[in-house]
Amino acid sequence: MLALVLLFAWLVDWPLLLATLGELHWPTLLLALLFLLAGALALSLRWRYLLGNRPAFRPTFYTDSIALMANVAIHLPAPATRVIAIERVSKVTLPVATSGMIVDRLLEQIMRLTALLLTLMLAVAGPGNATTSLMQGGAVVVVTLLVIFLLVRYAGRIVPPIARALGRLPRLDEARVRQILTDLLAGLATSASPQQLVVGLLLSLVAWGCFFVFHLQTLLALSTILSPAETAGLAMLALAVAPPSAPAMAGIYHGVLIGALVVARPGEATAMTAYALVLHALMLVMWLALGLFALIRVNLRFGELLRAVRRPAGASQDSAS
Repeated sequence: MLALVLLFAWLVDWPLLLATLGELHWPTLLLALLFLLAGALALSLRWRYLLGNRPAFRPTFYTDSIALMANVAIHLPAPATRVIAIERVSKVTLPVATSGMIVDRLLEQIMRLTALLLTLMLAVAGPGNATTSLMQGGAVVVVTLLVIFLLVRYAGRIVPPIARALGRLPRLDEARVRQILTDLLAGLATSASPQQLVVGLLLSLVAWGCFFVFHLQTLLALSTILSPAETAGLAMLALAVAPPSAPAMAGIYHGVLIGALVVARPGEATAMTAYALVLHALMLVMWLALGLFALIRVNLRFGELLRAVRRPAGASQDSAS
């Protein structure tokens, strides 16, 4: 990863990069920050819903903020931090929080795959077809909701034909595919009802919609000369590769995101580097500010939380007993 960052540092035109950053449109960046905050609020609403609408929204949002801060600052896994933090500041038990987090992670992966699909659709869209592609992407999300609902509801009828169809593809074994689908849907049925999945996906759509606007507004603040389809495509690519709901430390984030953006725009390494730098700076400011404020508001010591998250599962169980 360090070698990749150094490579981009060598490719970047530093005077042009500094000039690009110096011409940022700050009102647009402030609007981007508002959508980033709105997306974070929607994520907490989803997490609270998956926990059975408890605890109250404020402690849920506070613990999420602490988890995002820990992830972006010291690369502490956000899912584990959210589970342990919510268990410590509320009456939500660890098994309930863990079960909810399984569904939460599933919803995140669905949204990530949807964002990748939308990126491909925008990549093949004509200069004036960005709006049409986004509308088609919305239809894809609706179909995804319907498919997941039907898969969970009628798994016994739907899995066999899907397994047979996929089994005809090269390097795919029908029995293996059938077993994977059966296990996956069994886990979904255990962790969440169809209604919970649908509502969770709708809240995910709201959160990721806000995050997409955040990426879009940040790119527009750079005053790059791109068509609407290109702008939307790059924003969607950045969202799919490095979503704000899974922030990463400096270096890791930049290496992954800049690599993806430069592949999409090979002749614009400087502009893409500036985009990644500004995106990460905005998330760093937002998550650190929210996380520090949350630590003040809740009765939770960050050092104890850090040790609890890093403690092996067996050690946690031994200490609990």
